[in-house]
Amino acid sequence: MTSHDYLGAALLNSLWQAPLIALAGCLLLRAVPRVSASTRYAVWLTALIGCAFFPPLTTPMEISLRIPEGLLQAIEIAWVAGAAILLARTGLAAQTLSRIKRLAYPLDVPAREGLTLWNNRGLTHRDVRLCVSTDVDTPVAIGLFDDLILLPEWLVNSLPVAELDRLAMHELAHLERYDDWTKLLQNILASLMFFNPAVRWISVQAEVEREVACDDAAVQAGSDAITYAESLTRLARAVSWASRFSLAPSLFAARRTLSRRVERLLQPAIISRSFSRPAATSYAAILLATFFAIRALTPVATQAFTLPPDDGAVHTRVAALYDDMRRGRYHGNGFGRAETVLRQLGPITSLRINHVLSVGATMEYFYDVRTSHGSASMRVRMDSGMRISAFTVNVNGTLEDGRYLRAFMTTEPRSKEN
Repeated sequence: MTSHDYLGAALLNSLWQAPLIALAGCLLLRAVPRVSASTRYAVWLTALIGCAFFPPLTTPMEISLRIPEGLLQAIEIAWVAGAAILLARTGLAAQTLSRIKRLAYPLDVPAREGLTLWNNRGLTHRDVRLCVSTDVDTPVAIGLFDDLILLPEWLVNSLPVAELDRLAMHELAHLERYDDWTKLLQNILASLMFFNPAVRWISVQAEVEREVACDDAAVQAGSDAITYAESLTRLARAVSWASRFSLAPSLFAARRTLSRRVERLLQPAIISRSFSRPAATSYAAILLATFFAIRALTPVATQAFTLPPDDGAVHTRVAALYDDMRRGRYHGNGFGRAETVLRQLGPITSLRINHVLSVGATMEYFYDVRTSHGSASMRVRMDSGMRISAFTVNVNGTLEDGRYLRAFMTTEPRSKEN
């Protein structure tokens, strides 16, 4: 096995493991539909973490993939390139946010004094500054070491103070919940798993629930749910497109789900706004059970795209037999021609098990062979005493000079010294 095999197997396993993790989250949230958005967000964020860590933790280390080595390397290069591009995009977003922070200026005192909810918010565990920027199109919470809430300049100049107050409380909730850090984690995991549709779906669900959770926090801080929903709708009409800064939590990071957010705001008697520890504990138990189920299923699932375990003793003997026959140490039926063929193929550079068959009391081992001058396949039959009763080499294609060669050995090789 090589590191390419392990990485490739982990990537392949993630394609079926992630949907199972998503299904576990769906089943729980369907069973307890009235839990808060904070609880639902915790479920989807945990699911996203599980999608990233379950495949490497459950994939067996000692395996070899059936995928040709060249194709496997191409897949891994494509994965590395895709993940690197998306991670670089996250890094550029962080630089952009840093620049925007430097150019932002504090909200003037008269406007700040009119923000009743903001001024009465009480003590918070993060030192947050309320600023204005010409570089953002919607309110944005920017944290990661220096906590700012940026309000668009056009919004400050056109929106009533009461509505501005409600939107500021939404962004404050992002920082109070440390959404800036979990958003960064989400971006990193989604970048690494960009090829997986289930991971993208889970990430979208987390985006929605994060925004709804902050809507709930704004209502709990004193905003009227109906008035707040109207503010969201008016702002959505005024903003031409969603926030450009995917790294920072913002009011319309998931603008296409605005109708769901408004619907949830208008159902205070049906949807809880408080974090549910029992539901979170239940999901933790479900996720743990899913992990053990996946760990049990993974060895069976990987058989579809991995080679069987190689027998080290058989592998060593087959390689030595090939080399001895290439050097002309055996004689018998067909060995002279085999010696000529193997000599032209050259020494073995790679010997990989393809599959194993049990035939009565004997075992047949099939190998893929790469040599210095070509490639071939081998079939080796061994009896219960580990004696070779059949040894066949099939050259795949032709050698460099255009000759097609095939060698058969159908009896136990006998050394010329005997």
